[in-house]
Amino acid sequence: MIGTREDLEKAKEVIERFSLCEKAIVYFSPVFGAIPPDEIVEFMKEHRMNKVRFQIQIHKVVWDPERKGV
Repeated sequence: MIGTREDLEKAKEVIERFSLCEKAIVYFSPVFGAIPPDEIVEFMKEHRMNKVRFQIQIHKVVWDPERKGV
């Protein structure tokens, strides 16, 4: 999960160092309320991270983020 710009930079470094996209499916998912999802997507576009997938916590979009048990 990505919560800060520093998380993005570190994830990019680790992905490149270990060629992770060649070995596994890599996902970036924002920590809800910590980083805007579009900031992650723009970072991915800027760095041409075409093999990294983006996902959101859909239950936070469908239901109230404070709701428990969903």
